[in-house]
Amino acid sequence: MGCFWSAVVRIYQHVSCGMKDISVSSESVRQLADQFLIHLDWFSSQTRRLLLVEDLVDSLKLAAAMWVMMYVGAVFNGVTILILADIIFFTTPLNWTRAAVMKLKTQLEACKSRSTVTV
Repeated sequence: MGCFWSAVVRIYQHVSCGMKDISVSSESVRQLADQFLIHLDWFSSQTRRLLLVEDLVDSLKLAAAMWVMMYVGAVFNGVTILILADIIFFTTPLNWTRAAVMKLKTQLEACKSRSTVTV
């Protein structure tokens, strides 16, 4: 997994180092495709192992997780989760800014009070 992301980082660094040329070399594409195929092969073998019950304990864990997620999905459908994520995504920066302003105001008041005491 680390090799895949290191290749992505190398491509990003190549693009972001101030060069206007954003073309990707065929070697980088080949490396990424090879890494993708390795991960796809691992994923397909794990899926086959879990669904065809090669290991009973792991298959039961998967079944239990799917059963729990069925009830979670009944309570929160996808649209509700997207709406909550949208609200959180757009209100967090506003709350963060307000908290930073309040902290700055308290620090300024503390500095003003110190300066009036020393004068």
